[in-house]
Amino acid sequence: MNKSATSREESKSPDRSLAHRLEKEAGLNQAQIRLVVDMLADHIQTYHPEKLPPGTIVHTAVSAMEPAGKPIKDCRVVPILLTCFCDADIDVLREHGSVELRAERLYRFCCEAREQEALLSYEDLRLLLGVDISTVKDLVRRLRDQGLFVPTRGAVKDIGPDPSHKKQIAGLLGRGYSTRQVKAMTNHQEGSIGRYQLQFAMVLYLLQKYPEASHEELRLLSGLSQSNFEAYLDIYHELKDQEHCRPHLERLRNYYTLDPDGLAHRVPDGKAPRSDPDRRLREQNLPTVIRQTVQKDLGTTERVAGVVADDIVGILDDAYRLPAALRPGEAVVFVDAHDPGCISGERRSDRPVIGVKVPLCTDEIKQIWRNHDEPVGRRRARIGAMIAAAANEQGGVMSIANLAELLHSGPSTLAADLRELAVDLHIHTATKGLLEDAGPTLTHKDWIIDLDQHGLTGEQISWLTRHAPISRDRYIETFRRAEALMRLEGRLPHPEELSRVLRLRMSVASQYVDLLQKYHGNGQKSLAFSSTSSDARQSGRQEVSS
Repeated sequence: MNKSATSREESKSPDRSLAHRLEKEAGLNQAQIRLVVDMLADHIQTYHPEKLPPGTIVHTAVSAMEPAGKPIKDCRVVPILLTCFCDADIDVLREHGSVELRAERLYRFCCEAREQEALLSYEDLRLLLGVDISTVKDLVRRLRDQGLFVPTRGAVKDIGPDPSHKKQIAGLLGRGYSTRQVKAMTNHQEGSIGRYQLQFAMVLYLLQKYPEASHEELRLLSGLSQSNFEAYLDIYHELKDQEHCRPHLERLRNYYTLDPDGLAHRVPDGKAPRSDPDRRLREQNLPTVIRQTVQKDLGTTERVAGVVADDIVGILDDAYRLPAALRPGEAVVFVDAHDPGCISGERRSDRPVIGVKVPLCTDEIKQIWRNHDEPVGRRRARIGAMIAAAANEQGGVMSIANLAELLHSGPSTLAADLRELAVDLHIHTATKGLLEDAGPTLTHKDWIIDLDQHGLTGEQISWLTRHAPISRDRYIETFRRAEALMRLEGRLPHPEELSRVLRLRMSVASQYVDLLQKYHGNGQKSLAFSSTSSDARQSGRQEVSS
């Protein structure tokens, strides 16, 4: 009777009333109804909270994830909390006046929005401050004159003409700063930095290709505005006579002379891969497999399929406690399905996931652990190789992060163990890095340095090599440091010397010495900003294409 009474009470709830209307009037199924009710509850909690801190309002703004150029009506908007009034405002008004107070609030609004992954436009600020657009521009200019970066949507997404940004970024690139360093120093996204880099490279190319042409003729060829062209021209004249800047100017110019088959132009704007190794591990589970199956077979949306998957997983948890098909010491894990046609390190948002049986504590695994004649790292690598091989035999592929999670080890530690196993015993572990050429293999340094030497942007290099920005720039910065050491010594450095000065492992230092030999011969080759012969251009195209 108590259970029946409880059920009757729940049937009279507001949620049930809404669910009944959705079912009868909108024709939704139960999974869709639960999803709509949950979304409505979240919406009410977000936009109509019962209590807000004093002086705080809820405002909607365009998500920081939306790219430049996309119509606002098609952009995703998110709710944010903005502090309209606070105690500090009284002191600012008393000591500095109303204009400074407006500037203070404008800066606070922009920073608060960005912290909540949204960006305010000038139109947003005009409404929030109750002023016109010209006043907003004056306030932003006032803050910039004070050395502050105001994170409006136009500034962060590089919307609108502002040659000062182009000039600053081009100057940093011409001095050899990496994309990651420029991003940290200017608060610009890699996509914006890449566009400036390509424009600057085009100006450098035109200046070298047509030395007799007038600046107006070159500007017309470039398609840039007068102010932007002059900004790049000023940076070139500022840096061209500085010895340490010449190789960097040459590297930028090479983009237009050695671009391998136009690969750079295939990079989707704003689509550089992001590094989040844990995200993929979290997605490799039974609910993901069920959701993918429901979504594919029934043609539902991802969120509806997720609701159904949660229900099915709950039923399975109640009905099946221990899979009968497992041998003692085996476990089921979920991994990416192996795709031989996968591009190197390709990241797909919904790559198929499958369940595989792997040995974790079988008699054979125990025997390896008990063999104290081998170091712990070697034993761990052997077991990792067995687990990866078992997954691969069933159509799956494991990453080093997968194996590290199962073996209670760090990915870098396990990677070193597997590398030693391959070098010493020629036992190669069937990981994603080996089967799909994804991860920090020895060949990637050469590829990244080649693309950088040919003038491609950091975003383009990441897209082509599937490397995260931090890994990409680490290789590039180390190579430039090696070049600096070579210039100081006046010769090609020995691997031992490079290893000691740059604090590299000997094997890694040898790779960089080989790269120096490749690009600078015996170390006496001039690094001056000079023209490249047609033979060298053709050789570069063939080399990168291969």
